[in-house]
Amino acid sequence: SEGDRGNSTCIKAELSASFSITYDTANGTRTVVVPLPGSAVVGVASSCGGDGRFPSLVALFGDGHSLGLSFSSNVSLYSVANLTLQYNLSDVSTFPEANGTDVVTVETTSVGMVARVNTTYRCISASPVIVGGATVTFSNVTMEAYMTGDDLSPNESVCTADQSFTTAPPPSPSTTTAAPAPVPTPPGTPTQGRYSVSNSNGTVCLLARMALQLNISHFSASQNKTIQEVVNLLPNQTTSSGSCDPTSATLVLTQGSATNLSFLFTLNTTSNRYHLTGLSVVAAWPDMTVSLPLAEECQLDQDSMLIPIVVGAALAGLVLIVLIAYLIGRKRSHAGYQTI
Repeated sequence: SEGDRGNSTCIKAELSASFSITYDTANGTRTVVVPLPGSAVVGVASSCGGDGRFPSLVALFGDGHSLGLSFSSNVSLYSVANLTLQYNLSDVSTFPEANGTDVVTVETTSVGMVARVNTTYRCISASPVIVGGATVTFSNVTMEAYMTGDDLSPNESVCTADQSFTTAPPPSPSTTTAAPAPVPTPPGTPTQGRYSVSNSNGTVCLLARMALQLNISHFSASQNKTIQEVVNLLPNQTTSSGSCDPTSATLVLTQGSATNLSFLFTLNTTSNRYHLTGLSVVAAWPDMTVSLPLAEECQLDQDSMLIPIVVGAALAGLVLIVLIAYLIGRKRSHAGYQTI
């Protein structure tokens, strides 16, 4: 998308985005994931600023939906100062069984896209931004504002998430002996993240602060054997979604397109306490031959099956003792002299 100033371009952006939106239905809440389509167009509200206004880029898509980015700058840096998401609940194909037909507008100033002036902002990694009751996840972003020409600057400001990845140099062509597979470096202690689920009115109904580390065994296609991988979830690359009902709640954590964790919480209406009743992990890493769902029964649930087994065995033993005592007593009653 581009924003024009006369015959010149002042904003240019090439990006992918998806929107995780929670809304009300007659049966509670529902969460949908809406991608930004390639057919999105630049809206008339886009401008290059001036007269006290910030430069802004507004992309229109679907039936009354839009994504807006406004920019600000100082002497050395420019940034996305405001993100605005507008979605139309009357679009039944996107929001089935929605309670309302309102056009909802949510916005945030905590976007985290900053670049040096006269450089192109680049961020390939998935970058989630929480805005109201929705989460906007950007990826493959190449963008520049306050442009001095019609083309993106060849100089780049790379986001922090991309800087954390390093690329190994290609092997030397003269090498004839295959090197042994490198031993993976342990990921270390995972970082604590803050994950939440909100109702359509923006009220947080589920909040979790936790550090997550996955220890997964799977068959490696490259090594032709089963290996064990330890992976930390990175909060700045993980999006949260889910739903809340009167007696249950779901938290779904997604890191990129390869890892998905789902937590199911259930409320015990008698004790008025909630507990974790389900946990599933779906991983689709490049070296896997198949995607692996992982779900393991917790120790407490395993122990809970032991109790009825022990009680049943005790009752069976008690019945056996009573039966033996009855037979012995009956035999003794026929001993000795008989009455004529």
